[in-house]
Amino acid sequence: MKKLICLFLMVLFATACMPSDVKTEDAGLIPTLADTSTPTILPTDTSVPSATGTLTPTRTASPTPDSENGVVKFPAEDGLTIVGTQFGQGEVAVILAHMGEAGSNTRASWSPFARYIATTGEFTALAIDLRGYGNTGGMRKHGEQYLDVLAAIDFLKAQGFEKIVCMGASMGGNACAEAALAYPDMDGLAIIASKPRLDRDYSQLSMPKLFVLEEGDPYFLAPTMEALYEMVPEPKSYHTFPEQVHGTRMFETASGDDFRQLLVDFLKSIDR
Repeated sequence: MKKLICLFLMVLFATACMPSDVKTEDAGLIPTLADTSTPTILPTDTSVPSATGTLTPTRTASPTPDSENGVVKFPAEDGLTIVGTQFGQGEVAVILAHMGEAGSNTRASWSPFARYIATTGEFTALAIDLRGYGNTGGMRKHGEQYLDVLAAIDFLKAQGFEKIVCMGASMGGNACAEAALAYPDMDGLAIIASKPRLDRDYSQLSMPKLFVLEEGDPYFLAPTMEALYEMVPEPKSYHTFPEQVHGTRMFETASGDDFRQLLVDFLKSIDR
């Protein structure tokens, strides 16, 4: 009996001392020292600051053609915000007012000419969107568009310009003519294929004046343009071109270069 008990105890002891069977397929669930390290999170903004330690936006000294800095906004007398583009740095400021014909009824219709006169270094051009057109809000009330021109005059005077000329085509010419009555100190007035009201006293418009019309203008404006020409005092000049288009569309015709040169010559006569 004692031998059996001793044998049983020896079997139990041997079993307890045997190594256990470790399953290696679950070893990946046990984190190692490398796995428990904290990950590094890279920032998504990899921009590098400048040498001064700050990121400062650059600005041009003056408006440039078709750049963000060239777009200007200013208030009209009735509170409406007028939007325009300013070109150049010349001493004589030229306001450019567009016509209402589709395809040419924003300030962009004057952009090629504005860039051209800006390159001379003599002129600063301000092409504006009249109320209700382009980027200028408000209703399309043609009888109030002269307020937009007057706002442009105030805006330019605030910049220190002493010589200001207004050029307008079609309804833009009407607006310029009406604005000239309200601001007779304007230094020059160019009216292209327009139909301003003839029940006004234009005898006070003593500034140099230029009238331009296409002989085949589809809106039959010759009687009004000629009547207005007769109503205004000297100095003044009247020119026609043998084209069948309206207003600033003449830039796109065979007479385009001559038309442009006529306008430039007029401006240069004021700059003297």
